[in-house]
Amino acid sequence: MNKLNALITTAALGLACALPAQAHDRGWHDAGRYDYARVVRSEPVYREVRYAEPREVCREEPVTERRVYNGAPDPGAILLGAAIGGVIGHQFGHGHGRDFSTAAGAMIGAGHAAASSSYNNGRVVERDSYRTSCRDVREVRYERRIEAYDVTYRYDGRTYRTQLPYDPGSRVRVRVDVSPEDADDLD
Repeated sequence: MNKLNALITTAALGLACALPAQAHDRGWHDAGRYDYARVVRSEPVYREVRYAEPREVCREEPVTERRVYNGAPDPGAILLGAAIGGVIGHQFGHGHGRDFSTAAGAMIGAGHAAASSSYNNGRVVERDSYRTSCRDVREVRYERRIEAYDVTYRYDGRTYRTQLPYDPGSRVRVRVDVSPEDADDLD
């Protein structure tokens, strides 16, 4: 292949690639031509959306605690009662009588202390306090969301309406399709 043929082949290929690109730049496609129309009005179309969101709700609740005292008498109280009773009993009598009255005083003092300390047995004591109680709830709320836009636009002196999923702004791209009229429509 000589230089002239190579140059002609290269020029032809370049021209073949440039023609479709020029047609595309003018807006021509197989399905028609695209142009821009002026938007006259664009109004959002709203839809209410329902949301159910889980959340935890906590509150302080009053609680009454009951305590029942059960158990044996306090050993410390019994010993102290026996000592005091023994001292008091020792004040009475002479000789062996004093020993008897000391022992009797110790027994009476220990018995009295045991009875007094076991007074709390079976007794119920109530105390008020608060406890945190939590539960899960579903909070339902509604939100207005834009679903689409009702768009009114003008092109070539005529007014058109459409619905778009977006706000087109001041102009909207339109396809202009020119096709031959059917022969039946000519009558």
